[in-house]
Amino acid sequence: MCGRDTSGTLPRVDWDESLAQSFRGPRGHGLIWRPAPGVLVTRLVGRADLAAVAFYQSIVEPLFDQGVRVAVFHDWSRMTAYDAEARDKLLRLASDKRAQYEVVHYLLTSKLVAVVISIAALTLRRPLVTHTKLETFSAALEERLARAV
Repeated sequence: MCGRDTSGTLPRVDWDESLAQSFRGPRGHGLIWRPAPGVLVTRLVGRADLAAVAFYQSIVEPLFDQGVRVAVFHDWSRMTAYDAEARDKLLRLASDKRAQYEVVHYLLTSKLVAVVISIAALTLRRPLVTHTKLETFSAALEERLARAV
């Protein structure tokens, strides 16, 4: 699923939404691409709620069950809100499966969400990488994809 980006966002990943697994809820929608083995790229638009987290879990947990360590790149730059219940459920998943996450990157525009992720990193006792610039997020994704080849 690697290829030339035609959307003007991230390089190397084909952002054709028909190639992503998708979720549409009443308050937002999400997409998940698998550009390489062990690499997930998510995009969330709108509100992060329990249904959005359940969608993410339905993709990532089978990988964990297979023993796959996963590098995750969350594009949350268009997320408008983050429900407390969703945050708690995602934090539990991250805590329970801590060893199976290789790395987690977040592209953010919200300073509040950045603070929440910083608190989560302290709670989990592991780094969670936040980016406020598309360029640094893209570079990290490119570097990880280069290692997957």
